[in-house]
Amino acid sequence: MRVRGSIASTTLVSLVGVTLAAMISSGCSAARQEERPDIGIWPAPASLEDIEALERRAVDSGEGDLELELAKIYGSIGDWDRVVEHASRAINLGYAGVESYVVLSSAYANLGLWPNAMAAAAEAATIDRSHAGARFSLGWAYLNQLQWARAAQAFQACVASDPDYPEAQRNLGIALTAINNYPGAVSAFEKALEQNPGDDTIPDMIAELRLSLDEALQPFRDAAVANAGDWRAHAALGNQANIFGFQDEALEAYQAAASLGMSPSDPERSAQLIYNIAVVYKAKGQIDDALVMFERALLLSPNQPQTHYNVGLIHQSRGNDLKAVESFEMAVEYEKGSVVPTIALADAYLRIGHFEGARYQHDRLAEADPEQAAALMGRVLAAESHAHVSR
Repeated sequence: MRVRGSIASTTLVSLVGVTLAAMISSGCSAARQEERPDIGIWPAPASLEDIEALERRAVDSGEGDLELELAKIYGSIGDWDRVVEHASRAINLGYAGVESYVVLSSAYANLGLWPNAMAAAAEAATIDRSHAGARFSLGWAYLNQLQWARAAQAFQACVASDPDYPEAQRNLGIALTAINNYPGAVSAFEKALEQNPGDDTIPDMIAELRLSLDEALQPFRDAAVANAGDWRAHAALGNQANIFGFQDEALEAYQAAASLGMSPSDPERSAQLIYNIAVVYKAKGQIDDALVMFERALLLSPNQPQTHYNVGLIHQSRGNDLKAVESFEMAVEYEKGSVVPTIALADAYLRIGHFEGARYQHDRLAEADPEQAAALMGRVLAAESHAHVSR
């Protein structure tokens, strides 16, 4: 179940330029006039006779599921007061699942009662932290109250649960723009545009953000020119260009830094300079080049967990789980207690049927991140069950 909608307020400053204000305004009008902001929740509109029949059944039975069904039917015709009435009744009758609260939140949002919408969405997210609709509803409420950082956090959680959710990606871009995280905003807007090419407000927003990033990068370019023989100036330019998403410029700067800064007397620094190049190659999809550079960095400094982890990801992407396990094991060995490599290693163990190894990694993870450990154990139990049934 997906929720749709964008920010309803146009009172804020334009932040980057007039495009964001136009995007916010168009998001509101498009949501409310063209397709209804919550179209993914509501069924097709019912006839008056069907609604009256369902009303009688709900009264006679006192069942919460019928009240929720009524709430959704009233939502399909835009009778938001009735949606609130019946969704609240469903909850009071014990039918208090995540869907009831998402429906209630959406009704409050359409009535412009944003604190109420936020409270209902927060309850939905508490019931199911991975529910994309709950996270979207929460982000939508924060966005319309101009609580940008909280909105960004909610939409990030939403797209983590459902990456192919263009409305969430778009609203994440708006929130990130508002807190001046332009690189993150560009990434979110690009994903939204990829998923919904018909949103004609996004290209202009991306162009304005990229112009702002380009202007912010200029002092680093000037420093690299003024200090052409200093590897540090080129590395700084590469770091900033990479953060801003200018991958070609980052690669060129990192290569210049490596040619100037690599030294047999400082293998750690040399490895880092090579690692930087590998990261950009990987981001550009030049996987063979990335693997060569990561492995070269490990020859210079073999105890770098992040490098082993990236090598593991490449092997994993190629379906070579045995090699992925070897790399993830090295990453975990050199950074004990690290959450992400530990999860990657456990999941790789599951793919090769090494359930004991996965359980061991669960035990190591439990103290560092109990929530992730619990999710991992769920995957372990499911894999063990599947293997048992397959025998």
